[in-house]
Amino acid sequence: MKKNLLAVLMVGVLAASVLTACGGSEEAKAEPAAEAAEEVKDEDIAEAATEAVQEAVEEQVNAGAEDLEVPESTGDMDKVVDSWGVAKIMDAEGNEFTLEDYAAANGMEADQIQTIYTFNADGTGAITLAGVDTQFVWGIDAEDKISIQTAQATITLYYDDDDMLVIHDDNTGMTTGFGRTSTL
Repeated sequence: MKKNLLAVLMVGVLAASVLTACGGSEEAKAEPAAEAAEEVKDEDIAEAATEAVQEAVEEQVNAGAEDLEVPESTGDMDKVVDSWGVAKIMDAEGNEFTLEDYAAANGMEADQIQTIYTFNADGTGAITLAGVDTQFVWGIDAEDKISIQTAQATITLYYDDDDMLVIHDDNTGMTTGFGRTSTL
């Protein structure tokens, strides 16, 4: 037991002398390490809190989604099955923006407002925004009108000849075009 204690003390003394010989005090070297450890701890706490909030929001927006029934499609579902992200935005005055330009003009980062629609072949899908997945069911008619039903709302998009999904908001006059994420 005494030999183990003596070995531990010797390692401690040796480490202290090496640190001192390399310049600077142990206290000066310990400060950045302590600050870095605190920063990592704060980042971990923030990340855990963000994940908890996202999970709570996701649970809330998807409450009842398991009861949604996939509508019958009369159009070609295969042309829509994929993931689609914001490719362009047009305001009510007809000004066209990239996602990055629109976000910057509104004091945000593009990833804060990037919205991804994922359409599965079985008529299910998810909208991903700010790390939250909102589950939906969907169908397409012969005129390429896509009807999405979430637990909270109905959304209508159109597949256009430019291989884009387009949504128009009558309240704001905004039109958003979604391109396949593989080509963004």
